[in-house]
Amino acid sequence: MSFKEKQTIHEYRLQSWEAIQKALAAIASLNFGENDIDGSNVVMYARDIAEIMRMAQEDKGRLLAFEESVITLFDADLGNAFVASLSGKEKDNQEEGIDSLKGKVLYQLYHIGVVLGVVVPAPITYEIEQLETMMSVENPEYSLPQIIRTCSESIRNEDAKELIRVVAPVFMDAFSEDNVMYTWDGALTFVLWCHLLYARLAYLPDGIQKIVLSDYLYRAIVVGVPVRRAVEEVLYETSTPQNFVLANERLFEYTDSNFEYISLGDAGQQEGVVAEQMLKVMIAEYIDQAGDKMLDEERQKAFIHDLYEDKENVVLYEQWLDETFAIYFHLKNADLIPSNRGHELFADEVYVNEVVKLMSWFGIGDASEDDFVAYFSQERPLVSLNNFINELKATLHLDKEFDANNCLEFTRILHEHGLLPADEELIVFHEEDGTFHWVEEHKEIGEETKKKK
Repeated sequence: MSFKEKQTIHEYRLQSWEAIQKALAAIASLNFGENDIDGSNVVMYARDIAEIMRMAQEDKGRLLAFEESVITLFDADLGNAFVASLSGKEKDNQEEGIDSLKGKVLYQLYHIGVVLGVVVPAPITYEIEQLETMMSVENPEYSLPQIIRTCSESIRNEDAKELIRVVAPVFMDAFSEDNVMYTWDGALTFVLWCHLLYARLAYLPDGIQKIVLSDYLYRAIVVGVPVRRAVEEVLYETSTPQNFVLANERLFEYTDSNFEYISLGDAGQQEGVVAEQMLKVMIAEYIDQAGDKMLDEERQKAFIHDLYEDKENVVLYEQWLDETFAIYFHLKNADLIPSNRGHELFADEVYVNEVVKLMSWFGIGDASEDDFVAYFSQERPLVSLNNFINELKATLHLDKEFDANNCLEFTRILHEHGLLPADEELIVFHEEDGTFHWVEEHKEIGEETKKKK
């Protein structure tokens, strides 16, 4: 039999929707006697889950992302082995094996059913106070049906900040290692944990957001979390271009600090050894190859395709890494979304988006000099240099070393390329208070520079 007691999180995601449907349909067609309660429950849960899958095919929005992810955890090979064991010779010779297989199938279908809401009566959800007491001890014990229903209901309906706060220390410790083999229960809990974190990402404290993006970016994509949509929501909820820039800078910093390992596929690897490479190393290699063409998505896809050439399940592995690269480089370029909620505060959306782009270049500090020089050397840039400096004044905190250093570097670029007269500065250092301050009296820089040219 090909099913395993432990697998990588990637292996749990390699089964097709169609294979699971076929296995469930075969199980749902079985007949057990009235006294075989477990057998009857296996058939009932298989039938209910198969019907949910059928309806989801007709109505694409019927299933939430986490529900779909959980369904795909069902081991179709296990289900097929169970059905096969009930026929012919195997039924006569493997009675003990049949019971064992039945128990494993029932275990998976029951817990998937809890998440989907087909188990009656449903397990009771935990109260926050119960979880606080439970999670305060070393190696806490909890009911799997109750914890997964608690997570599921929180993803669907509730402000989950309190739940995440309580369970985060335990779950983050349990799932901090990314190159491990998971039991089926571990995979189920991990899938729900990732979906819970990203479902409420926009409302989580910065510290938790940092852990989410630095520890659970790639793996969350693997298990079917709509990560891009969650990150976009964080950016969209910012109220001004300045806040957008700061949020994008922060999210990119978290993503850039990601140390997850990327699976390189399952072909040719030794038993129990996962072929992998750290995301940070992989991105550095790609940037080294692509240079100033790094944002070209076709180049990204070609680089990823070369990594997985001649590997099994190449399409899925490529899709997972494609999406990881896309999020990383869109954050790097500050163009993951076209505008934030705050654009409505301004009359000209195009202008605001241009400000956002320029502020992102400045704030992230990762744009080349050529970006700024090319933009402000235009005959009539949409955002003049003078207006951009006013945006900087409204945004930066010059008592912070990072902002002051960025401003000094920006001034250097302007001086070296003749965009700011050599005898003019943007900020000056005041010895009285030991901080930098804006030069309040400055000329219309763009016009004066053009005259001097």
